[in-house]
Amino acid sequence: MLLASGADSGSARNRRCSQPLHYAADGYLDNPFWNARRQVAMIRVLLKAGSNIDAQDKNGATPLHRAVRTRCAAAVKCFLDAGADPTIRNKPGSTPFHLAVQNTGRGGSGAEKARTAQREILQAFLERGISPALKDAKGKSVLEWAQSDGIRQILSGNAI
Repeated sequence: MLLASGADSGSARNRRCSQPLHYAADGYLDNPFWNARRQVAMIRVLLKAGSNIDAQDKNGATPLHRAVRTRCAAAVKCFLDAGADPTIRNKPGSTPFHLAVQNTGRGGSGAEKARTAQREILQAFLERGISPALKDAKGKSVLEWAQSDGIRQILSGNAI
């Protein structure tokens, strides 16, 4: 309704400089009312309305960083397919791909749903040709940040 009335989705920001697209990227895997299909539909509406797909908040996080951190595989795929830049670093120096291999404590990281989503997210990056050799600001690759044998196995066949 607001967008139909001419609201600018790219100019709305909170005190942390997060835009509506940042919030649309957040998922809630353990919430029974969260729906990935509706989340992706909202992301598409905001992108069509002119939201900046690579907008960074005060911490340097893009919507793709947020989708990865909350383990929303459908949102991650949507952003990557829409042209989000997976090499943008947040202020600590991590790309979204680096966050994907870390246990961030967000999105129920230890739950089976979150682990399944994490594997889907890793595959999404790999299928789109993003290399696990990608370095963060500390010079460490995605593969070097991998916390578990399972994650390293997913990445190792694709590492340069």
